[in-house]
Amino acid sequence: MSQEADRTSSRDVTDMSLHASLRKMHDNEDVSIHVLPLWFTLLDVLDHYFVECRIGGTTAIPPGRTASFALVQASYSYWVASVSLTLSGLLTPAYAEMRAVFESMLYAFYCRDDEARQIVWLERNDSQEAERSARKAFGNVGAMRRELASADILPVSAESLDELYDSLVDRGAHPNATATLQNMGHDDGQILTRLFNCGGLDMRRALNYLAETGYAAGRVSRFLLQFPLPPLDIPMWIQSLARIPLAEELDPTPWAKEGA
Repeated sequence: MSQEADRTSSRDVTDMSLHASLRKMHDNEDVSIHVLPLWFTLLDVLDHYFVECRIGGTTAIPPGRTASFALVQASYSYWVASVSLTLSGLLTPAYAEMRAVFESMLYAFYCRDDEARQIVWLERNDSQEAERSARKAFGNVGAMRRELASADILPVSAESLDELYDSLVDRGAHPNATATLQNMGHDDGQILTRLFNCGGLDMRRALNYLAETGYAAGRVSRFLLQFPLPPLDIPMWIQSLARIPLAEELDPTPWAKEGA
């Protein structure tokens, strides 16, 4: 078996207990924080822009935006989960959480200052008729993306938002081929699977999408709750990091160590 196949299989082949998988997940997070300082610094900055929007006890919620505030909290919780999953190497479910970040952001923006939309969202589970009304009101994600893009809050086009959302769906929010097959390979005719995918192009791509999603959601959240917006140069920071192969920033051997 090749060195690459042995590295990517890691603990998945030798120990399949739930306890071992959870331990490996948290160990991988620690390794990522240690060997990816540039990426973690960026994620920490993005987290800061979110955190000010979620201190419910001290945040004055602007009139007409109570539902938006609740959705901002949801968006942040999904983002923290996606950070944890990405740093651990659980990339496919990380994309599913990133999509939830994105959609919570869209919902928060879509129902801002609109009492009728907020009532529809809040009463969604009251009855079957209320659920149908909510699906109708919030079912057109494309229209919500276009409305957000037209507000000129984000330094990206409607097409870029569409591309980001579609990529999150394709890479993990739906069980598509792209999402499923990224954790499979073969060596000498043997099919290999892996739970954790660390230290290579797939992880670098996930970090890129993670940062883009966090920046967009954090910026929209701050707009909704009337905080100063994050700097416009952060996307350039993200793009510059995304061009650096992770092999130049870390030694891949920590991922191969049992118990690393």
